[in-house]
Amino acid sequence: MLFAARTDKIIQRTAIAVTLAVTTGITQVAQAGTIRHDVDDSYYRNEANFFPSVGYFGAENSSTSWGCSGTLIAPSYMLTATHCVTDDNNQFLTSGTFWVGGNPYFVTAGAYNSAFSYQNIFAGNDIAVVQLANSVFNVDPASLYFDTNENLQVGTYVGFGATGNGITGFDINTAGTKRAGQNIIGLGSRLANYGLGDNLLVSDFDDPHTANDDPLSQPLFLEYQLAPGDSGGGLFIDGKVAGIHSSIISLFDNSNDASYGDFSASTRVSSFTSWINNAINALENLGMSSSSSINNSETSNGSEFGTKAPLAPEYNFFDRSFAVRWIDDKSFRGEAKHVPEPSSIFGLLVLGGLALKTNYKQQVSRVD
Repeated sequence: MLFAARTDKIIQRTAIAVTLAVTTGITQVAQAGTIRHDVDDSYYRNEANFFPSVGYFGAENSSTSWGCSGTLIAPSYMLTATHCVTDDNNQFLTSGTFWVGGNPYFVTAGAYNSAFSYQNIFAGNDIAVVQLANSVFNVDPASLYFDTNENLQVGTYVGFGATGNGITGFDINTAGTKRAGQNIIGLGSRLANYGLGDNLLVSDFDDPHTANDDPLSQPLFLEYQLAPGDSGGGLFIDGKVAGIHSSIISLFDNSNDASYGDFSASTRVSSFTSWINNAINALENLGMSSSSSINNSETSNGSEFGTKAPLAPEYNFFDRSFAVRWIDDKSFRGEAKHVPEPSSIFGLLVLGGLALKTNYKQQVSRVD
């Protein structure tokens, strides 16, 4: 929960734990997101059916494979998190598959935010646009949320993360099934004492037995907490993508297990609508561009973020004939030009992390 009056006291005596929501390896069960302990899981799975544009994003390179979530924002473009396109050692994916509408679509190129850093996750730059080899015809792309009135709105988180409930936390071996849940959303600056800013949107996972009068601390029927595998998925307001799942934040128990009291943080799409348009323009022109290689030295080593959660086996399918190309936003700064079907472009925020504060201990692990 977000307790503005309590944050100063708690931060002085509590370590901050941050988890990025990614999944790697092999798992046996497919579930997503931690839920209320007193609400049947079928309600969350049924709610996810209203968001067909959110799909499962599987990735691999020569070292490992991992799973995330993503949102279709144009027929051949998907929105996800920057940390979803790299492994724990910050090496970019060489093969990727976006599963949406029951079909796999292979990754050919992508654009990432060069300002993203694991050492400054609170800046809210955890965003990437991925180009698909073929257009998706049986799913309508999601629209971006352009308004800046997200504060105190009801938002719906959608993703393929690990599951559990508010009492047990998540089970790392349960990623891969789509689920959706709802929370009251606040601007990141509500947690300014922890280093968060308004390029992030946040919510807290409320225990129905401990609700108080704070408007953000009212547990909804489908109260939800991001978990490993939800990264890159979409936070929706009024049916439009308002955020990209970036991180789980534990302020009170340092458990980082997506249990009651933990926070979800998502990159704020309304801060990056021009960035998204510019990225799509650049990817459209990538065949004529000389800026198609990636400089891994521009991002920090992510090994301190630990082990990712497992890749769901049913999505472990890649076409390795594609040579995926990457560009960063240094090659497309400036005003956006025409973007195909701009009204159908959808934006998502995914799990990011907390900025390192010199006077606080911080623990971070990947949860894609």
